[in-house]
Amino acid sequence: MGLQREGVLQSGGVWVIVAPELKPRTGVVRLLPPHHSGPNSFPVRPPAQKGLAELAFRGLYEHNLDSKDRLTVPSRFRASLSDGIVLSKGFDPCVWVHTTGEFEQLSDRFLSPHSPFGRDARQLRRRFHGGSFDEKLDSAGRIRIPKPLIEHAGLDGNCVVIGAGEYLEIWDAEAWAKQEEELDAAAPEIAEGLAGTGAAA
Repeated sequence: MGLQREGVLQSGGVWVIVAPELKPRTGVVRLLPPHHSGPNSFPVRPPAQKGLAELAFRGLYEHNLDSKDRLTVPSRFRASLSDGIVLSKGFDPCVWVHTTGEFEQLSDRFLSPHSPFGRDARQLRRRFHGGSFDEKLDSAGRIRIPKPLIEHAGLDGNCVVIGAGEYLEIWDAEAWAKQEEELDAAAPEIAEGLAGTGAAA
């Protein structure tokens, strides 16, 4: 039986309150705070869903640079890029297209750990940040490409938008055709070399 409390009424009668009997706490439950009812009381979380910003950029798309230096972004990528875009100089003759968040992560991971006291670090920071521009999609799903990036990539009319996983690349169509030919020829050797280094941690 549980705990009892008694009292005397004015009429002389006795009232009794019987508290429910508490079962002894055993196993893992006895290690929890007294107010915790046990593992079954934890809220059930829905399965994690992949956010829009985590969409992998894949595929190859042909678009034209218009007279106002605007390029249409493939429709399937627009939601992922709706919160902001950073355009920057690729290390090849192309324009990199990152989400703002991905660009900041790239900077934090590969640039921030290096002291600006070092000459190479300073030069790479200038190249990385000095050659980047914040842009947004317009209502028609287009981005304006700044002149320095157009000159860097040699963009003129026909362009190719290429998915590169975490980001997109914008190439001049003719430049990409040459690059693709070279890449197809070199890909087996490149893959063989990377296989020897093992998977990244």
